[in-house]
Amino acid sequence: MTDFSKITALYHINGPDGFTLDELEPVRSIFGAIPQALIDYYTELGRYDFNQNQDSLSTPKDYQSGQRNTDDHLIIYAENQWSCVWGIHKDDVGDPDPPVYFSSDEKTWVRECETTTAFLHAMAYLQAIFYLDYHSDAFYELEEDDVEFVKKHYRDKGVSLRNWTTGIAFFGNNDDQIIMLMGGEEQCAYSSMDETEFHELDQILSKLGSPM
Repeated sequence: MTDFSKITALYHINGPDGFTLDELEPVRSIFGAIPQALIDYYTELGRYDFNQNQDSLSTPKDYQSGQRNTDDHLIIYAENQWSCVWGIHKDDVGDPDPPVYFSSDEKTWVRECETTTAFLHAMAYLQAIFYLDYHSDAFYELEEDDVEFVKKHYRDKGVSLRNWTTGIAFFGNNDDQIIMLMGGEEQCAYSSMDETEFHELDQILSKLGSPM
């Protein structure tokens, strides 16, 4: 099984809530295969509503309706206004943990993440900015010194999005907090499931840069 413990710790998830293998079987029949990392995510975490909070994880019904299928990519995630999508190339669906690609027109695709696992973590972190119980009231526009402060004092979560909003990186010293630098690291937002941790973040990060 793919390890999603960092996601479960972030969201304080205590048990699986996913789709069954029988529910995923029509998806397999459409595409011939499903990457094992994606199967593991769907069966463990696929039904949790954070997956549909800001942007949206494709569900088995989405695939069956044909909305998440292009000529050459299996679309696994879509931006909330469909301004971009993320997908796995159909030649890669039999690989256990293939790369994920980004497209703003469903014609031109560029690599977003080297593995499906890394992509699913990055999207869970992005959703957390808007979903967790405590989150910043604004995005903050940062100066270069502010960015360096974040990088120096908070641990890199180890996954990122290369292309969406010209890049998004994630930081945080504790399992249930997330700090996002986006737009070429010029903007910052943050959130946490723990009230005390959030206020500690807020006291520091809200003083960096200017609210947008």
